[in-house]
Amino acid sequence: MESSADLRSMIEQTLTMIITPDQQLIEKGQTQLQALELLDTYTLALTEISIDNTRDISIRQLAGVLLRKYVNKHWTRDIENFVEPEVTEQVKSQIRRILPHGLNEPNHRLRVGLACVISAVAEWDCPESWPELLPFLIESLKTTNKSLIHGSIRVLTEIVRDLDDRQLPFVLPLLLPEMYRLMVSNEFSLRIRTRAIGIFTLLVSLVHDINERDRILSVGYILPYLPPYCEAFKRFLIAPDSSLMSDTGCRIETIRALTLLFKSFPKLMQQDAANLLQSVWTCLTSNTENYVATVVYKHGEMDASVDSDGETLSFECLIYSLFEFVQVLMDLSTYKNSVKTSMEELCYYLILYSSRSIDCLDGSDEAESRSLNKVMHPDCSHISTFRCQERIGRYPWSFPCGDGEYLTDTYLPADEKRCSNGRDIELTRIMLNSMDHITNINCQKAFYCALHLNRTFGLDQFNGLVILKPPPSIADVWNNDCEPLAQHCSSEWLIIPAYPILFGFFQFLYFTNRSVDQFKENIIPDLVCFNEQSCPMLLTKIDSIQIINGLTCCHPSNLTEFTEAKDFNDLVASFGFYYHQCLKMSNENSCINSSYFYCNESKKCIPNYRVGDGASDCIWREDESFNTCQWNDSNRFKCESDSNKCLSSVALGNGLADCPSTEDELFSYTQNLIILTPFPELCNHYNNRKIYPLELTETDETNCDWWPCNNPYTNCDKYWNCPNGADELNCPNTKCSFNELVCYKEHFESSYCIPLVHMYEKYLDPCDDTDLLREFYFYNETTNINDDYFSWNDSKCITLDKLCRINHDLQTESTEEEELCLYQYGGLMWIKPVVIFQNKEYLCEFELRTGNDDFERFFKSTGLGNYPEISTNRSVSFMSKIHKKEKIMFHIDSELTAFCHRGIAVLNGMDETKKCFCPPNYFGSRCQWQNQRISLSLQLIYHSMTSINAIFQVIIILVDEDNGSTSNHEQITYIPTRDCDTKFNIYLLYPDRPKNLLNNYSIRIDLYEKTKLDYWASWYLSIPFRFLPVNRIAAKLSIPEIPEIQPCSLPCGEHGKCKRYINEKFLFFCYCDQGYSGTRCNITHKCDCANGSLCVDSSSCICPLYKFGTYCYLKHSVCQTSNNLCQNNGICIPTDDRISSTGFTCFCPESYSGERCQNKNNRIDIHLDDKIISTTSLLLHFITGFNDAEHERISILKKISFYQKILTIYVSQPFNILLVEIPNQYYYLVVLRQVYIPSENISVEIQSKQRCSSIDELDNNTFAQYGYFNRTKYYPLLCRQDLKLMCFYDEDLMCICDTNRFSNCFLFDKNMNNDYQGYNYCENGGQGFQNNNTCPTKLTCICPDCFYGARCQFSTEGIIFSLDAILGYHIQPHVSLNQQPLIIKLNIVISTTLFLLGLFNGVLSFLLFRKKKLRQVGTGYYLLFSSLTSIFNIILLIIKFWLLTLSQMSLITNRSFLYFNCITIDVSFKILLASNEWLNACVAIERMVSATKGTSFNKKKSRKISKWVIISVFILTILTHIHDPLHRKLVDDMDTDEQRIWCFVKYSDSVNIYNSFIALFHFLITFLINIICGLWIIKSLAYNRRNVHRDQTLRQHLNYQIQQHRHLLIAPCLLVLVNIPRLIISVSSGCMKSAREPWLYLTGYYLSFIPSMLTFIIFVLPSKTYKTEFNATIEETKRRCGIRS
Repeated sequence: MESSADLRSMIEQTLTMIITPDQQLIEKGQTQLQALELLDTYTLALTEISIDNTRDISIRQLAGVLLRKYVNKHWTRDIENFVEPEVTEQVKSQIRRILPHGLNEPNHRLRVGLACVISAVAEWDCPESWPELLPFLIESLKTTNKSLIHGSIRVLTEIVRDLDDRQLPFVLPLLLPEMYRLMVSNEFSLRIRTRAIGIFTLLVSLVHDINERDRILSVGYILPYLPPYCEAFKRFLIAPDSSLMSDTGCRIETIRALTLLFKSFPKLMQQDAANLLQSVWTCLTSNTENYVATVVYKHGEMDASVDSDGETLSFECLIYSLFEFVQVLMDLSTYKNSVKTSMEELCYYLILYSSRSIDCLDGSDEAESRSLNKVMHPDCSHISTFRCQERIGRYPWSFPCGDGEYLTDTYLPADEKRCSNGRDIELTRIMLNSMDHITNINCQKAFYCALHLNRTFGLDQFNGLVILKPPPSIADVWNNDCEPLAQHCSSEWLIIPAYPILFGFFQFLYFTNRSVDQFKENIIPDLVCFNEQSCPMLLTKIDSIQIINGLTCCHPSNLTEFTEAKDFNDLVASFGFYYHQCLKMSNENSCINSSYFYCNESKKCIPNYRVGDGASDCIWREDESFNTCQWNDSNRFKCESDSNKCLSSVALGNGLADCPSTEDELFSYTQNLIILTPFPELCNHYNNRKIYPLELTETDETNCDWWPCNNPYTNCDKYWNCPNGADELNCPNTKCSFNELVCYKEHFESSYCIPLVHMYEKYLDPCDDTDLLREFYFYNETTNINDDYFSWNDSKCITLDKLCRINHDLQTESTEEEELCLYQYGGLMWIKPVVIFQNKEYLCEFELRTGNDDFERFFKSTGLGNYPEISTNRSVSFMSKIHKKEKIMFHIDSELTAFCHRGIAVLNGMDETKKCFCPPNYFGSRCQWQNQRISLSLQLIYHSMTSINAIFQVIIILVDEDNGSTSNHEQITYIPTRDCDTKFNIYLLYPDRPKNLLNNYSIRIDLYEKTKLDYWASWYLSIPFRFLPVNRIAAKLSIPEIPEIQPCSLPCGEHGKCKRYINEKFLFFCYCDQGYSGTRCNITHKCDCANGSLCVDSSSCICPLYKFGTYCYLKHSVCQTSNNLCQNNGICIPTDDRISSTGFTCFCPESYSGERCQNKNNRIDIHLDDKIISTTSLLLHFITGFNDAEHERISILKKISFYQKILTIYVSQPFNILLVEIPNQYYYLVVLRQVYIPSENISVEIQSKQRCSSIDELDNNTFAQYGYFNRTKYYPLLCRQDLKLMCFYDEDLMCICDTNRFSNCFLFDKNMNNDYQGYNYCENGGQGFQNNNTCPTKLTCICPDCFYGARCQFSTEGIIFSLDAILGYHIQPHVSLNQQPLIIKLNIVISTTLFLLGLFNGVLSFLLFRKKKLRQVGTGYYLLFSSLTSIFNIILLIIKFWLLTLSQMSLITNRSFLYFNCITIDVSFKILLASNEWLNACVAIERMVSATKGTSFNKKKSRKISKWVIISVFILTILTHIHDPLHRKLVDDMDTDEQRIWCFVKYSDSVNIYNSFIALFHFLITFLINIICGLWIIKSLAYNRRNVHRDQTLRQHLNYQIQQHRHLLIAPCLLVLVNIPRLIISVSSGCMKSAREPWLYLTGYYLSFIPSMLTFIIFVLPSKTYKTEFNATIEETKRRCGIRS
């Protein structure tokens, strides 16, 4: 039976309609298809079409998809979602017969689809109705046809799952050898080999099921095949990454197979276990660097793929599979000890592979707080936060207090409380008191009494005195009579504690025959037991007595010299030190793992990351003394005082001096002198202590000769820096009047204000600058004073020359202004008391101290002045860093708080019963138990080129992947401008307690735009290591700029859509419509959400902006008031109701800011000078100085629109300096405000005098060669020497010349890296800049030459220029035509002129050459079609110009229309221009042939050839340009706040090379043809004439031929002349570097149309024949029109 040919033809026609882009045809085809489905042989026809390789592949693929869907619904009534009609048995039989032939299909996608159909049919019919299928598949595997093998193995994967016990004995011997052959052969692809391993795993699982019923039978099945398979598995696991066997998916399947083998047949695997476990370990440890690079730091591409079942084969899946294998080994007694020996290393890799981001579990990415008694994070003891609860100790020997606090160098039993919550003491009590491991109660009591009678722990004795410590750690037994152990204990010995945990490793053993009196005198144990694998170093110290309970036991004398211990304090002294020895010593001879460091004296292996971390892991400190600098690790800190010491970053700033000169603590993450000693701390008479350890010859207080003693950083700082106190004169907030100095009475009980006019000082005689004894006098002019004294009022400065009378001019009074007072050294700064001149009695003293070490100095705006001048007088104030007010903490009952541990206690009812409200991570009546949970730290990042006022709702869902149910979910509202740096900490709880380990959970994060509730994107987070009770996951997610719309193929039914996870490109899920849920959206549920909200499932709703609550029925009152709380048209956004019911956030318009948009922003109008500003963007740097903090810098990028004369900026933050940077060129000082003035309007013009000079320009590289300290001391001199200098800079500093000509400098990084999180959103080497360094939400790009667009995604490179790139940005959107720039108006004139001239030329040429007389030779045909291409070309030019103009003016916005023009017009230009050039070249060739052959030229043959040549020319040009429309698309571009739509073409590298070659080919070949033909014609005719007329020279013949046949030469010569400028522009420029200078490229663009417009001028006017015919045509036309000549 076959389907009719008519039916197959009808179905094929229907499928053809469905795959067309015409929507009407699609709908018609779908209607026809629904009717055809009712026919009996419809399924058979689809099958025949699918496997018929003579038909179109797209039709076959669609037929295969429809066949699969039809089989899944109609094959049998047993299908769950069966739909009538059922396929008849006759049709089924035919389909089963022909369908396997489809497995031989070469097309991969179609073959996989047909394999899926076979699998679907086999599910119901094999083997009962289809017994021949399995033998066919097995035989197919033996062939060499790779397509058939791939298809067969794809089907076998499904069929093997359903094999029963009867079939298995026959199938195993056939399949296992074939699977092995496929698996080890390099001839097959990795996917086939991976599937072979998968089928082997399925067969093993089937054998395992038999094993549970018949062990002997199952062993017989599998045993013969184990050795070769295990050997192959070993090779797969240890294969290097470059090997063909290193595929991630292949390794995953290998690990899964081994997991099942060890789990099902543990004893059978013992023979190969050693080699296999070593291979698994190698696979685990060798991938750490790759994991950290790809998963943790997101560098590079992750090895992620998906098999045809949709299962992810990512690198993370491999790691999870490895740990699942380890988990199986832990559950098997045969292998448990093997795993325990490497438990420490396993835990390291577990933590490493658990790190999903740089937010480390041990907090190594953050600074740690430390108390004096080595308690880390003591603040966590009273703060119940996620940050504390989800943190572990950084070091392996630390003791966790359970709340984020942990102890270093601590072991149990502890003799004093160090954990704030007493956990160490509580565990000590349990360790020493608990006897629960002893079954006999009386034996427990007797043993407890024997150990603790009249003893305490935590008291100490010193010289007979009892020193009380904190309360005893154990309950004491006083004055009781103890009973003998032998009386109640039947065993030979008793142990304490139950496990070997005393001092970390020990268990004490006491014999029961020991008397009560012996216990009273001595409680030292009879034997000390330990686990030799945990502390192997003890084996070298002891003589082992026996093994008890698996522990090695020895006599105490092997370990301690003490033979007696009266209490547990003595035991601590005897055994406590072994805690560190066991942790830091071992008996290893080498390290197997290459990423481990070997401590050769301590004989211990530790991970490399723990070397040089400031904490010794080896007992002899080899890890801290090792020269880690030889590792060349750029992340390590190199000690300046020891070149062989490079520290891990966790050792910096940890409170411990790890460098010899303590620079690791002083520098605290930096070695930069400019940061250690910033500019404000130079030359202030105080040596900076931070640089003492560096032992520098040049310091902050050397070579200060040019430094003014009175400057912004010494002025009025209450400490004298000038010898006469000039820097403390006339200070604000002082009680003294003008020109009066404060002078303090002894002990500062009172003070005087001494006028400067009354202060005198005595000249020094003799003068010794090594021991200056200055004398200060108060003189009130009541008596005469001689020339031995001088007045401070007469001289602005006091120098050593003045005091020593070296400069005699200073001996007399002077009214002339002195030079600036400079820094003075030595004894001049020793300030002496002031005495009264008349009686020499003590009066008072000035401040005795100079310099100050009590506060840091920061950049100050004092003395900067104002530029431009302030227009009005305003009241202003100084700025300080705003510190948030601390919240008042009310008194809390500590007893009530402790009752609920980490919960909140409340008093319930009249009897005030204590009840506990527990946080998500705890449960129980007193919150005493930890919940099994996922602790998720989430940070979201959003960057946009357009909008910054975005609001998102984030839904975090714990998904049970097996049934698609949502077990637990949380919601957060994310506002990028508010929450950009926020880490959201979320607990997700499992639905069952304890959790079901069989369920496979994952985290799905859905994102919605809050205002419209539109779906935006989703992320997938896997949960590693399912056996862990708590999973700590940290993730940083980047929100895409536009919603995720990439299509995917997951079937989701009628009520769902397939969505792709944006962080896992090969993973999909079904996004269900409201009211539906499940993995395929096939489960209905009732939705109770309020109107306007979005129903996620039956228990969760997404509320609109102004509603909240579980079902969104509650309204936010805060933003619903009639009077908007946000002023000046601000948008009110309510805060999350779980945080505050009255809180809100305001989105302010650009010109306002503040909590309620109440503040008017400063407006700065910068007038742009075209001579200075020749770029499309400017960088604006706002500098703000503070009195008590580092200066703040905010840099933003502003794009400059074409023809923009004024750049307007609204500034909300206070600032003192505005610098404008022309990217990669110059800096300009635009605005100076000594004191910030709010709500100010500033208008300023950028002028050349404002340019900041480089230090290299100012000092001719002299100073630039000096170091930081030496160089900067001369900077004040630069400002004084050049009075016009406003600013200058060096590699580190930016300096402003203030009103006193002091160089006020601040740290200024000119090489800012603005690629957020290491990722540059800009393309083609563009620089990305953020709108805010702290909270960036908007990005702007600076494009390199030849690129443009918001992301620099468009290029101007290419031989043929595009009018879009040249002229597009000059067209202003939403501006009328008469207000467009001059260049647009000129181009309207030019394009119109060219259109008219071209049309006139084309029409005249067409009228002429359409005459049959002129088409007697091929030239006439060439010129006729050349005229037609000229007409079409010039029409397209005017259409292109006006479409570009109107679309960029936003008058044409229809995307379909614009897309059609995008893919047709430009390629039509190229085709017509190239065709015209070839037609002109054909004219030149034919003329050359005609001139050569003369009278023998065959006109008839010429006409015939010309027709074929013309067709060939058009075919050639079309085929060579067919790639162009395939690479074109419309792109929305937001640039300078202007929405534009571009016709964008982007070629791959290979296509780009091809495109350039084709452009050059069409241009240069035709160009050369015209030149060569013209020269050939002249040369040929000249030689022919010379053969006839030998009396003339060759030159004379050439001249004659040129005169006679000049019309043959004019055409090619003119074409060459016209094309030469275009060729020069194209080749020399390479690309248009800036759209601001378009005329050169416009010239080249328009020149490309000139040759096609010159047909009439080039070919008609120079020819007498053509002119005669043209005149005749004109006359004929006149006669027809009745016009007389």
